[in-house]
Amino acid sequence: MVALTGFASFKQARGSENQFAGVAQAFADSVPILLLPCGPDRRELRRPQFVGLNNYRAVTKSVDMACFADQIPTLMRRAFVLLRTGQPGPVMIEIPRMWLRRNPMMSGCVTAL
Repeated sequence: MVALTGFASFKQARGSENQFAGVAQAFADSVPILLLPCGPDRRELRRPQFVGLNNYRAVTKSVDMACFADQIPTLMRRAFVLLRTGQPGPVMIEIPRMWLRRNPMMSGCVTAL
């Protein structure tokens, strides 16, 4: 049997809130999915808003936020190890908009945000 891993990317705030039910269902069904939502910039974390780190902790195997761009490769390696080992389930890495804007390959994703 070949183990397949799903992938989902969505924008912050309403996008993240709307995906919660689907992620919770994937967790209940033990479906391995890598979630890469666009998160708020670090300077916006003080304002009241939907923050995936707090809300998705109960329905994922792991939730991390890339506070610095050089953390992204390490977090991705850790996420794939978690997806391939143990009980299957969603793993989430929240990447702030400011890091997506700086990467020219991701510029198409940011225009929708």
